[in-house]
Amino acid sequence: NCLADWYREAGEQRGLDISKDEARERIYGEPFADWKARHQREATAEQLEAFAAAQRAHPPKG
Repeated sequence: NCLADWYREAGEQRGLDISKDEARERIYGEPFADWKARHQREATAEQLEAFAAAQRAHPPKG
């Protein structure tokens, strides 16, 4: 998603009106909803625990 944001911002700097959805489609090669349905899965319990452990080990500053 960051790459799509950078793509959109670069287009805007050049006077192009590119929506977030259009930028994502350029990056992913298909509508993002289609890509997400095909490739993104729910996190496993192990993945969620690893994420929680990383958050505990590196709490946000501030």
